[in-house]
Amino acid sequence: MSVLSEELFEAVRAIYPIPSMDLPLSPIRNGPPHTMFRSDVCRKHAASCIARGAGDQSGSGEIRTVKRGQKSRACDACSHCKLACDLGKPCERCVSRQIECTYVKALEDPSNSKILDPLKPHQNSEEDERLSIPFLLELTDPSAESMLNTLLKEPEGEDEDSPMAEENFFSFNTLPEQSFMQDFFPMSFTDLMTDETDLEHLQHLQLDLSEHSEGTTSILEGRLNYLISELKQTHESLSSEPLYDGTFDESVARNVFTAYNAKTFITALYRDSHRSFPVTHKPSFDYETTIPELLLGLILNGSARLVPQDDALAAASMYRVAEFYIFRRLEQVVASHGNSRVNGLPPKQVVNAIAAALEIHGISTATKLARGNTILNPQRPQILVSIVRNLGLTTVRHPKPLHETAWEDFVATESSIRVVNWVAFTAWQEAGWFNSPPHMSIAEMLCDLPCAPELWDAKDEATFRRILSEPGYAVAPPASIKDCIESLMQDKWTGMAHFPRSPANLLDMLMLVFAVHGMIASARLMAMLPTMGPSIMRALSRWFEIWEATIKRLGPDKVLVGGLSRHSASLAWLAQGCIQISLLPGPQCAYLRKIGRASLEELHELVQTCRGR
Repeated sequence: MSVLSEELFEAVRAIYPIPSMDLPLSPIRNGPPHTMFRSDVCRKHAASCIARGAGDQSGSGEIRTVKRGQKSRACDACSHCKLACDLGKPCERCVSRQIECTYVKALEDPSNSKILDPLKPHQNSEEDERLSIPFLLELTDPSAESMLNTLLKEPEGEDEDSPMAEENFFSFNTLPEQSFMQDFFPMSFTDLMTDETDLEHLQHLQLDLSEHSEGTTSILEGRLNYLISELKQTHESLSSEPLYDGTFDESVARNVFTAYNAKTFITALYRDSHRSFPVTHKPSFDYETTIPELLLGLILNGSARLVPQDDALAAASMYRVAEFYIFRRLEQVVASHGNSRVNGLPPKQVVNAIAAALEIHGISTATKLARGNTILNPQRPQILVSIVRNLGLTTVRHPKPLHETAWEDFVATESSIRVVNWVAFTAWQEAGWFNSPPHMSIAEMLCDLPCAPELWDAKDEATFRRILSEPGYAVAPPASIKDCIESLMQDKWTGMAHFPRSPANLLDMLMLVFAVHGMIASARLMAMLPTMGPSIMRALSRWFEIWEATIKRLGPDKVLVGGLSRHSASLAWLAQGCIQISLLPGPQCAYLRKIGRASLEELHELVQTCRGR
């Protein structure tokens, strides 16, 4: 791929000037300022630009400690040319150009330092207790528009099963007026119009728009038109409700809900976030048969992964109306099909409706605007908990060893297991956000923990059987959250060899640490923490012992692509800090005082207090 010389580049820009913006722009990288080529890239930069001046209250007066987006990781040559880098050692570009491939700039980037390493062994030292926890600080940053910014910049690794497509998938979607330039220059304008971090993310997000049958697009368009009509009716019927804070613009909806966008957003979701939120069964997903509410939840959840693309930004305006619609549909589906059973389990439609509610609740409550609704937000997990209890999902377990289980039965049972585990996860998470008693108890969580991710993501039955039959592959014994917490809390610790879930995976560790957070909240709010605190601290020490063995067994490559689970050690560290701070004499911090109504600002203050304890 050839690159424009500086003289030719300036000549092109003189002929086709780029419209200037009202906001002054500071340089993204060290060096002279330059013009932003694409509106969405410019919008992303302007959100944190330090050159906006003190008079602009929406900007920040100082550079953020950790910037939004991925860190600068390209090799020196690709970084200098502002080209996408495959991060190889050496990368393909340097090999083809027959030049030395170095990473001096990436190693010296300050944003790559002082990061909590999930592979670092836990140490009960004063230095360890004062570690900077950038993930938690960013996740609870009250100035951020969405908590997803922190989650989405995490390295998620490659997905070998992602549908593939042409290389220029994103090249000219947002700049059709400049597409004629491609005829005159033998280079890709994507390299100029997109900054380095965008390319690192988008270069692997490829899509085949005909991955299913030829009729998929027309059928999908009909289903999307149905969803637009349903959202419009929901908005009109709820517009006078005091708790309703949603908006709906039909013209915007028709621009967002196209077959092309639906496939793009869902591909992005499964490419970027499936490891952090593996509730739905990716191999079973179908655009033509998936229930409408789950299709809607997946589309909107995936749209957040492509911000600041214009249609993705527009989709955010429909989060709340979609949440009301999906939860209304959930109640209707449970009322009509909740008493039915297929092989002892609720019908697939019911399980998928719960999954849809989990998908939309997670994306909706992550936004800054929605987090302010402290009345409605805690009610959603309570509804989900009540539903899974009444359906009997808290006791679902695989009836036979996995190698003896039919593929269809495995998918159905595991789908039920995953929705109830994530309902519990959501309930314990909400208890932490708002400092409120958890709606779900550990004692009732008798269902199996989710299976290993490679089994859940197996693309077909043959792959599933092949993984199970691999020499040395160990299937963790079935165990529930209740079993594991009881083992961690017992007086006598018999070691990891007798732990109910051995070998554990990263997802197991994440579920258990959130269960511990729920236990801490219950003990603190019931004035039992002085009595239970030492036992919980002992359980956390045992959790760290299992964590260190787990990450050592899996190795750094698997840990670093573990999604949210790779931050489990940070969450366990926060649990220890909450106990210690809660037991300190004297006035408590604002978060601990505001029971059931703590704000994100107060949670952020708590994390800072834990860091300085």
